[in-house]
Amino acid sequence: MPAPPQTPRRMRVIGGITGGSLRSPSKVQTTTTTTTTITPKCVRVKTVVDTVETYADVQTVNETAAEGSVAEESSTTPDSESDLDYEDDYGDFNDDDFQPPQSVTPAPSTRASAQSSGSRVPVQPAVSRTPVQMKKVYRPTPPNALLKFKGPCYILTRAQETGLFRTRKQLLERIAGLGRRAVWERRKDYEDGARIYNELYNAGFVFAEPLPGSRFVNNAFDLVPDVPQSLSFRAPDARRHPPPSHFRQGNMYKYYVVTKGEQVGIFGSWVEASARVDSLRRFSGRASWMRYDTFRAASHAYTIAYHLEELVATPVVGGFFDRLDNSRRRS
Repeated sequence: MPAPPQTPRRMRVIGGITGGSLRSPSKVQTTTTTTTTITPKCVRVKTVVDTVETYADVQTVNETAAEGSVAEESSTTPDSESDLDYEDDYGDFNDDDFQPPQSVTPAPSTRASAQSSGSRVPVQPAVSRTPVQMKKVYRPTPPNALLKFKGPCYILTRAQETGLFRTRKQLLERIAGLGRRAVWERRKDYEDGARIYNELYNAGFVFAEPLPGSRFVNNAFDLVPDVPQSLSFRAPDARRHPPPSHFRQGNMYKYYVVTKGEQVGIFGSWVEASARVDSLRRFSGRASWMRYDTFRAASHAYTIAYHLEELVATPVVGGFFDRLDNSRRRS
């Protein structure tokens, strides 16, 4: 019977073996050689994988194998070329270009190789991923959203809702439940109160802290990662202490002397003085202030502390007063 026509395309014959010998399934033998070198600084592992793939001629196998083992494969012989069913799996693909798949034994890890050789390898700690908890940080009332009115006002810089308010009822509603954490003050004039509030807002010393269940929990807020924050303070430095002649009475009608805080000096309102000592109040002996009835008494007390070197200014590293002090020194 004539042999089937030769074609450059790879073909698989279905229904029998004809037209010459075909290759049998390959046999793969893989050899892995691993060499470990220990140096004072590291462990070097070299792995060489040798793969040998062999093929046997089907015709040779048929001649040497038992008749029963090959009967199943060659029991049917087509009578003509038209009876051959050719199946093309690879399209335009040359048999010479076809590379059988190779099985490669995975190389042993560096850790396993080092352990087998008796060396010690640093153990890499497992990376643990903990979901970051988020918390609400409420936005204080911006200066352009303050209530507008004339006359006396209450300044609230730390309350359930911050801002300027006219009545005591509005004040009590917003500081309820905060106790001594609330920071507020009454001013005689709205313009004076608005000026102080604007300065503290821009410096980052206005905080809204609504209590759960209050109507202020629906105010605007931001979600930020709830991570513990540690504060560090600058070491005391006498160059941060303004001389007594630096202070003038001006429009002050209240007088607070801060001798220990992030910034020392004489200030005309409690909300301004509180901004200088709030971060240090939790530490015993780190914050000190006093209120006086007259500017003369306040100036006298500050002068004594200045000359006795009792002033201590320790701003938070990277905080507002630290940046202000650095800017002043550069200028």
